[in-house]
Amino acid sequence: MSHAVRTNKGRTQQAGFTVAWCHEKSRRSESIQLRKALVRHTQTSGAKLVCLKKAKHFVEWCSQITKPCVLLTDWREIKQCMDAIDSGVASRPIFTAVFCVDVKQQNKVQRWASSLPYRPDPIYIFLDPASIELTVPSLLSHAMQVLNNTGVTVQEEMQALPMSD
Repeated sequence: MSHAVRTNKGRTQQAGFTVAWCHEKSRRSESIQLRKALVRHTQTSGAKLVCLKKAKHFVEWCSQITKPCVLLTDWREIKQCMDAIDSGVASRPIFTAVFCVDVKQQNKVQRWASSLPYRPDPIYIFLDPASIELTVPSLLSHAMQVLNNTGVTVQEEMQALPMSD
């Protein structure tokens, strides 16, 4: 089922996707503030948030879904998630966002991602999991635009983000 979402310009856009947050701490009490922010952002976009602890849970969940999804994850889970997607076991997300804990990890993810063959579901890599709350609204807007086939890139969306000092 698709949801209509009213934009700030008064237009209605179709949504109807799920955001899968695959992270070992996604259900822990230490992540409650971030989880609440993600729920708020996903609801604003007409989406639904699903918290999954491990890649194996993502694979199980993703093999049963019928509507589009966006994957938010980290370095620990990304390889297993992509292996399942590439083998056809799991549905292909609109895109995947990987949040890294430091520059060293970000470099590892970038090297790994650059070694992958072309994929229709891009992988976006971000430094600092704390930035997830600032980044997610633009990512969700991008997902809605992809679903509505408006062709705006995530890079264009990210340029609209407020810069922090």
